[in-house]
Amino acid sequence: MTKKIDQTLIKQVIDQASASPRLRSNFNFHPAMEDPVQRLLIGFKKGTYVQPHHHPAEDKWEMLVAVHGEVCFVVFEADGSIKDKVTLSQGQSSIGLEIPAGTWHTIYPISEESAFLEMKRGPYTPSEPTDFAAWAPSEGEPDVESFLQWIENAQIGDSYKPS
Repeated sequence: MTKKIDQTLIKQVIDQASASPRLRSNFNFHPAMEDPVQRLLIGFKKGTYVQPHHHPAEDKWEMLVAVHGEVCFVVFEADGSIKDKVTLSQGQSSIGLEIPAGTWHTIYPISEESAFLEMKRGPYTPSEPTDFAAWAPSEGEPDVESFLQWIENAQIGDSYKPS
């Protein structure tokens, strides 16, 4: 069966993100978590927090392509300083990117709602605690709001300092 990425599906994942406490939702195109290529449409609402993390396994690259709204993809050095910030938006100069395994990163929505495709090598493996950056707050911690405000204005070379 052909699976379409259309405005109906995009609206569905964004509506689900609106109803989610984490303000994000995904639609999996891959039939099982063991699939060798993971393919997801992810919907974001402004305010969602993806803790900076990396995928240390040598084969865990990721590719992202914006399909609705605007997101910012942030690459960090291992010490937490910002190495690069890339705005991804359909119809703009950068609509997608691929990052190699081991890259410390996060992504946050710039627009009130956004959606992007994520493709990565499977099978799905749950993240270990060491995959998350110790220099950034964990989901649910009080400093998350401060981190989100900081990252929107942070420049290359900046590092987060908790309040």
